[in-house]
Amino acid sequence: LIVATGFGMPLVYPALGSSLADRKAEVLKVGTAIKAASTVVVSGGGPVGLELAGSIRVQYPDKKVVLVSRSKILAGNPEKTQNTVMGVLKSMNIDLATGAISGAPEDFSLEAGSLTVGNEKVSYDVFLPMYSRGPNTAFLKGCAELLDAKGAIKVNESLQSTGRGQIFAVGVGDNKVAFIGFAKLSDQWKDVTNNVKAYLEVEGKELKKHKEGMPGMTHPPIVLVGNIM
Repeated sequence: LIVATGFGMPLVYPALGSSLADRKAEVLKVGTAIKAASTVVVSGGGPVGLELAGSIRVQYPDKKVVLVSRSKILAGNPEKTQNTVMGVLKSMNIDLATGAISGAPEDFSLEAGSLTVGNEKVSYDVFLPMYSRGPNTAFLKGCAELLDAKGAIKVNESLQSTGRGQIFAVGVGDNKVAFIGFAKLSDQWKDVTNNVKAYLEVEGKELKKHKEGMPGMTHPPIVLVGNIM
């Protein structure tokens, strides 16, 4: 079994098993709610949250758009980049609230509500969480020996499950990679494919150890973040 289910991201990725018709209906429902809302809160200070907040502002200049984040905007990126984005957010009249978040829905909400960021109460008509929820490995939670505390599959240097040797992971292993993107996944796909072939052909054959591709890439490359950068 090769597990390559990616990471959970509300609204960005469709739910596992959803049909095209379901996805179209979901997107239409959310779009209609955003159009009718007075205040839209976007949760997540990474590239996806920034892109969505900027796009909503451009499409709806008169709405109140609030970006909330538990940490700094684009945490881990150079301070110069963070300051540039902060300036653009201000120029676009996108409010920013950072700090500990409580009372936020676990999923997107199209009904009015509120949450607390630090000591500030933030009300909304639409709430859109735009941050990674970790690997899509919930279907393996019944096998405690397979997953770490964050839901990643525990793997060895060959991207093979340490709990069950018949399972290999692409992009969802705990192999200590700071950032997973398509540029890095390419080498994982190749190594896992070759290792699965070797595993099936000769029992006990030594598998190839995976070497991380583009180790210098520790964050998503930022060229254009919607209408923010």
